[in-house]
Amino acid sequence: MNRRELIQRTTLALGYTLTGSTLTALLSGCEVKHTLSYVPTFFNEEQAIVIGDLADVILPRTTTPGAKDVGVPAFIDNFVRENYSKEDQEKFKADIDTFNKGTIGKLSKKFSACLPEEQKRYTEKI
Repeated sequence: MNRRELIQRTTLALGYTLTGSTLTALLSGCEVKHTLSYVPTFFNEEQAIVIGDLADVILPRTTTPGAKDVGVPAFIDNFVRENYSKEDQEKFKADIDTFNKGTIGKLSKKFSACLPEEQKRYTEKI
């Protein structure tokens, strides 16, 4: 092996090492980070995220505000807490949990962990 070959192989190995770690860091930075603009009074945090994301799929932000922008998730949280019977409240929560887990078989993650594009594609198919 001559010096040129050694330098080329070393550079190639170093490039693969740096590329792998850089790619891993980049992909881990692409996780969906959900934030709530309100404190849920009825739903738990994950249920509130699902409701907010689903509302945004139905009424997305365009040149006008979307569902989250105008407070639809907080309205739903308050409305269900104040107007539904205890039985209907529990059914609503159970249905939200079932919906959230419904993407696991198709996308290998919960609805609340999906990217907005994945959420939109999933809801278009159901």
